Amino acid sequence: MKTNLQDFTKRYIAVWNEADADKRRSGIEAFWAADGSHFTPTRVFSGHDELEGRVEEAFNEFVRDKGFGFRLHGDPSGHHGIVKYLWEMVDPGSSAIIALGSTVLRLDQSDRIISEHQFVESLSAQA
Repeated sequence: MKTNLQDFTKRYIAVWNEADADKRRSGIEAFWAADGSHFTPTRVFSGHDELEGRVEEAFNEFVRDKGFGFRLHGDPSGHHGIVKYLWEMVDPGSSAIIALGSTVLRLDQSDRIISEHQFVESLSAQA
């Protein structure tokens, strides 16, 4: 990996908080390989169009409608093309952590995401 993990993950998480749809799409294209896939426990999204839909869905539900935001929790770690980090969804008004999750990314030779596996570790009733 040629990239600074702290910077990479913070910039990637910022895409999930981005209100401007065009900037979100640009972020997806910048971070993801064209055939990249995002996995949740129950769903799979592949390619830039589906990934854009996934990020937009999360943005609309949690950021736009509920006013929460996503941020990095602790320091990311990684080696040999794999990045692991914790993220949190917070209420900016109170700084309360609404959800805590983890993500595992697999990157290609250009440090673009090939696959993302997302896990929710804990979830508040407010979510």
